[in-house]
Amino acid sequence: LTIFVAGSGNNGADSLAVARMAYCDGIKNINIYFVPGHQSKENKVKYDICKALEIPFTDNLESELIVDGLIGVGFSGELSQEKRNIVDGINKANYIISIDCPSGLKEDGNSYCVKANETITFGYEKVAFYIGNNINYVGKITTLNPSFPLNNISLSDNYKRISYSDINLRKIDDREYKNKKGHVAIVGGSKEYSGAVRLSERAVF
Repeated sequence: LTIFVAGSGNNGADSLAVARMAYCDGIKNINIYFVPGHQSKENKVKYDICKALEIPFTDNLESELIVDGLIGVGFSGELSQEKRNIVDGINKANYIISIDCPSGLKEDGNSYCVKANETITFGYEKVAFYIGNNINYVGKITTLNPSFPLNNISLSDNYKRISYSDINLRKIDDREYKNKKGHVAIVGGSKEYSGAVRLSERAVF
């Protein structure tokens, strides 16, 4: 059984749309867990379609696989106790796929949120994924373009996650003189918090 969790906003609308597509593709062993609230126009349309198709709705979150569409990108403030309980229920699943971002993930890195095994995000990876410990909650990241204009995506692509494979540094000969190995300027820290700068300095020395 797969449960699609859908809030009342556009993130919930995405979850409802995926549930509808799965159902129409012949995947019948699904339920929708809908969290009522102020419904967006898009959400109401998707909700009515799911009801018309008679996709089962449930108030039980017990499932091996949950698709998380409770809250979308840009969430701020604190989750209500009701939504915290829902997040806790989602996190009990064996495998969690979050739509666009794990529900409750905040850009300040101080998140009470879904801990996803996989996040399918739209257009481009979100800055919030890499703030604080948030990367521990997004799981495997898959980026899809659901028909966004390409110029809009390129305007937002001012950052990315890099790994060692992205860095192409010239190998330095052990016999080279230190003043010919380049120079590094390290900016950061303060009188009270100089640890990161000092560690960076030792790394390049």
